[in-house]
Amino acid sequence: MSELKQPKYEEVKPSKTELNLEIWARKNRNIVIGAIAVIILIPLGWFAYERYVAEPKEIEAADALFAAEQYFALDSFNLALNGNNEVQGFISIIDNFGGTDAANLSHYYAGVCHYNLGQYNEAIEQLKDFSTSDLFLSGISIGLIGDSYSELKNYEEAVNHYEKAAKKNSNDLVSPVYLRKAAQLYEIELNNPDKAIELYQKVITEYPLSLEAEVCTKFLERAKAKKG
Repeated sequence: MSELKQPKYEEVKPSKTELNLEIWARKNRNIVIGAIAVIILIPLGWFAYERYVAEPKEIEAADALFAAEQYFALDSFNLALNGNNEVQGFISIIDNFGGTDAANLSHYYAGVCHYNLGQYNEAIEQLKDFSTSDLFLSGISIGLIGDSYSELKNYEEAVNHYEKAAKKNSNDLVSPVYLRKAAQLYEIELNNPDKAIELYQKVITEYPLSLEAEVCTKFLERAKAKKG
């Protein structure tokens, strides 16, 4: 009976690269541990920031915004904008709660306040700092920038923003208004009856059920008469 032979196992020697990595890891043990700690602690730090800093800040900012909105609803634009000893205004909310949703919305409110106070450059500045994924509100904001430029007699910028606002969220409520405003400036201030006719016709054709359609029908005839 033959003897059972034990299987031979070849010794696997680590490669030079593996040895170098092991030596490096031993020499730089603190760096490796530190890197692992960073990977673990960054998510924990972000969670702590969100839980103990960001969320309370958002709540405090929202409370301040609600108080300022009460003055805004009463058309007390100066108080809503600048506040008083009891209530923070939109400007203060922007300064004190940067990065919050309330501060972002305060840019919009502040722009409206500045516009109603006749401070058109300031209105443009605040409205340009406002950002939203809501297409309707975005269109209104862009349109108000157009109104501000119109008040400043910068008609080229005004029509540019009116047309942009009309395209932002095409609907029967907002788009015809800004197309009509742009058309009127082209007709009256920019002496461009062809463009005015184009936009008046666009309102009539694409938004026939809108309140602006009937008005634009009358203005269209006037623009055609000017063209001759």
